[in-house]
Amino acid sequence: MLNLERAFEMAGGSGELPFLHDYCRNVRGLGSLPALQKHLQAGGSVLLDDIGRLFRACESSGLRKALHRELLPYASSIRGVRQNMKVLSDLSQAHTELLFSGQLDPKFVLVSSKRKRSSVDLAEQTFAATEASALARHDAALKVARQLGEVRDRMVASGEKATLARIAEQANADGLRTTRGSLWRADTVSRALKRLKEAVEQAEASQNDA
Repeated sequence: MLNLERAFEMAGGSGELPFLHDYCRNVRGLGSLPALQKHLQAGGSVLLDDIGRLFRACESSGLRKALHRELLPYASSIRGVRQNMKVLSDLSQAHTELLFSGQLDPKFVLVSSKRKRSSVDLAEQTFAATEASALARHDAALKVARQLGEVRDRMVASGEKATLARIAEQANADGLRTTRGSLWRADTVSRALKRLKEAVEQAEASQNDA
């Protein structure tokens, strides 16, 4: 639909583009597409995103050739965007044989399928992305804080005084880094352990509520 609308605009068309809808899972001839047949018989012209779409639902090359013979009287009225706006009668023999073969890729894009989104949609998308990013950063920081807490607990278990400076020194020696890949300092250790304490208290409160 977007291909057709874009081609209509490029051809200098104005106003709303009229659409003719017809569908058949197994096209055995023009009679399988009654809406199209009636339109052509009435002298109407047709713009398709791809002329090959008419033949793609035919089960065999023989049926495609038979459909082509039925369409020949209207060949100058059937135009395809994918065929550079050529009418069916202007296609080369080689191109026509490709239509009969059914080998053409059905995917064809003249214009992106991405429609312009409303400001509300964009705002909701931005909010969701920001929220997800914040959650990911929080989870990463909490994971590192737990590792830092393990360093502290090992120091305490060994009888060593676990000052903030010593925890930072030991964490750096163990290869542990902050979420930004930096070495630990006393102040960053303090913030991380505070985050860990708050998480533990929150988990305990949730268990008590349950």
